[in-house]
Amino acid sequence: MKPSAIFLAALASCTMLTACGQSKPADTSGSQAVSATYASLSAAAEPFEALTEQAFTAGPGKLAALYKEAESAARKIEPQLDSSTTTELDSALANAKAAIDTKKPADIALSAVEGYRLIVSQFPADSKIPPAVSLLDYAGFRMQADLQTDPVRWDDLKTALSFANEQWSSVSPKIAKPAVASNFAVRLADLQSALDIKDVAAAKTAASRELDEVDALETYFSTQPAN
Repeated sequence: MKPSAIFLAALASCTMLTACGQSKPADTSGSQAVSATYASLSAAAEPFEALTEQAFTAGPGKLAALYKEAESAARKIEPQLDSSTTTELDSALANAKAAIDTKKPADIALSAVEGYRLIVSQFPADSKIPPAVSLLDYAGFRMQADLQTDPVRWDDLKTALSFANEQWSSVSPKIAKPAVASNFAVRLADLQSALDIKDVAAAKTAASRELDEVDALETYFSTQPAN
């Protein structure tokens, strides 16, 4: 082989090796967009969660401040919502405001938690933490509010528990750790038992524990390796 031919062959070989050695950067734009959407919606849901949790304990000034935070959060995410969801969210806010003005804590909590549901329902389906987990949070908050009304809203409690069971059915197959899945299933069973006999104290304990297990689910999914 002539020197020039050897050089050209070597150059070609070098070029091919270089090309093979260069890996195309992974396209992370999609996952980054999902994370950004989740983060903005999650931040907007937090004031609604706070208003729900403090509806029965906070004073008028604090409730007014929490309402303003929720209202401001809703305005920020309007571009991410469709018109129907925006209308429903505005209605939930209006109901919460009316309940604050008339000093009806149960209505404050239930209106705020519906706002929370509307927001977390918009989480991307492929978020690291599945939307169903946040909807289990919603169900727990709603049951807590139902249990603090006078009289207790037993029919709505059953509806909320049925909703929780639906969400659990969708997310439980994604859990690889049997203990994590078993713990949550037990909490739902405890709630069912308490509701069957209308035991307020047992239901309150079970609802609180259900919310604790939602925290455990959030921790589980947030620590799973990316696919």
